[in-house]
Amino acid sequence: MISALNQLVDLVEEHLAEEFDVHGLARELGTTQYHLRRMFSSLAGIPLSEYVRRRCRRRPR
Repeated sequence: MISALNQLVDLVEEHLAEEFDVHGLARELGTTQYHLRRMFSSLAGIPLSEYVRRRCRRRPR
């Protein structure tokens, strides 16, 4: 599961400049949106949407 979390974080970081697409990320990782969000929240301790919001605010322009 940690490997999947790392892959997800890498994908989110690669696509920060684009519109956030949970369905597309889930498809790339071979899972569902529901499972992806639950897994991320469980392992990272914050919801995926909150992680993305925080990263978008901090990204260099």
